Amino acid sequence: MKQDIYIYYFKNDTKCEALGRVMATSLDEARELISERKALNVNLISDLFVIKKLEDHENIIQLDNN
Repeated sequence: MKQDIYIYYFKNDTKCEALGRVMATSLDEARELISERKALNVNLISDLFVIKKLEDHENIIQLDNN
């Protein structure tokens, strides 16, 4: 199965700054991986974080030319 990149950020973060990213085949798998990474019960993850699948056009790395 193809893995996608999922980012997550706090629900109350108005800037939606990603706290991290995981590679997963589904949103449920992403939730489980974040749960393990944060050492939290998987049921709390949806209460605390927004999890969003990055689309291809969003997954562009911009290089700093300085």
